[in-house]
Amino acid sequence: MSEPIIRPTAPRAVAPLWVTLALAPLLLTTGAAAQAHLNLPGSAGPAWLLCDSLSTPETLVIGTPGKTGNAVVTILNHFTGTYAFSTWKVGAANAAAGSVYYPLTAMNGTAGARDALRVLNPGVTSDPTLYAFTPPLVSVTLQGSERTCRLVPGVRVLGVTERRTVLVTQDRGGRLTYQAFDYTRLSAERKLPGDPTAQTSGPSVRVTGGQVHTSGVGVNARTAYSFSNQGVQYEVRVAGGQGSVTVLEAGRVAQREGFQAFITGRAGTVK
Repeated sequence: MSEPIIRPTAPRAVAPLWVTLALAPLLLTTGAAAQAHLNLPGSAGPAWLLCDSLSTPETLVIGTPGKTGNAVVTILNHFTGTYAFSTWKVGAANAAAGSVYYPLTAMNGTAGARDALRVLNPGVTSDPTLYAFTPPLVSVTLQGSERTCRLVPGVRVLGVTERRTVLVTQDRGGRLTYQAFDYTRLSAERKLPGDPTAQTSGPSVRVTGGQVHTSGVGVNARTAYSFSNQGVQYEVRVAGGQGSVTVLEAGRVAQREGFQAFITGRAGTVK
């Protein structure tokens, strides 16, 4: 069945839950009904945050911290096709200048003085409703090296394969857009016209006017997005901890790739 499109109303200057977070004990409640997943051989399951880095050829997946605050950070290197794991202790949240900072302490290896996760408060953005679809992660700093994260409003799906990042977004009118960012054709970081908050790069493919279909409920829920352009169809599917992108030409599968990691999002409540 087709899913009703969420149509946000005008933004309101209301501070979401980000500014009230305190990790003692660790609380991970956010204002977004989002879910991240990691799907690698021998390491698969739900995660907390996903950073598709614009400053390095990497995607970082931040695992959900346990009772002690420890979280596994997985770094997928898109140039080498390899991935690495490290454990970090996530400290208490500190709110400052419209952002929430989670200090990070390396459990092994070298630590940097400013190691942290920086999450933006959607209330200070140009569109608090759309930026709350997924946690607006601005940057991840590990061992003193900062990664700038892809940050755009209205994220419905952001997934990474071995070859590209796939992004499905929704605008204020409920219209869907598909974008792909091939790792062999990475472009420079750029802003979106009229949106000083956004940070992204030029897409390899961009198609508007998509459709969304849902089926099942709970653990059996499935969501499929489809886009067509000049005889080529792009399909993005997510179900449970699995996701994929398929390209069809003249109705035949030309390419299909599974997501190594992805995050799905939509506003929990739109007022």
